[in-house]
Amino acid sequence: MKEKNFPKNLPPGVPIFAPFISAYLISYIEAEARFLIIKRDREPYKNIWQPITGKIREREKAWQAAIRELREETGLTPDRFYSAEFIEKFYELNTEVIALSPAFVGFVDGDPDIKLSHEHREYRWVTVDEAIEKVIFYEQKAAFRHIRQYFIEKQPPEFLKIEI
Repeated sequence: MKEKNFPKNLPPGVPIFAPFISAYLISYIEAEARFLIIKRDREPYKNIWQPITGKIREREKAWQAAIRELREETGLTPDRFYSAEFIEKFYELNTEVIALSPAFVGFVDGDPDIKLSHEHREYRWVTVDEAIEKVIFYEQKAAFRHIRQYFIEKQPPEFLKIEI
């Protein structure tokens, strides 16, 4: 069964489609980089830990969707925001597509209050190793490693910065 936002009348094979975003939020808490992970409270994937994820709306740029999803799912707007220069990819069983999801990185100061949406029921600020342990999808684990290497251990390049 095709989801309503997916193209109709696709040719044979497994189409490639990019309807989603992922946003990784970082704060330095007690001088250590911590990532925000949130626990889903709805199907599909109920009870899994994940970064912020969501769908791109019509006429919305991917980075705009990431900012919107951050606000909707956490109540936060990042102080600094970047393209992660990383694309998550996965096979979407229900819609029979290979889905691509550009990743974004946001930084916030301190230990801000989180206002979870109805889609999630719990959150944690965790180290990158704890995040990798908690999330279940390979591409999310790889994204956390990538972000540690290029956004925590190094200063991100200015050309990846997105002004919001």
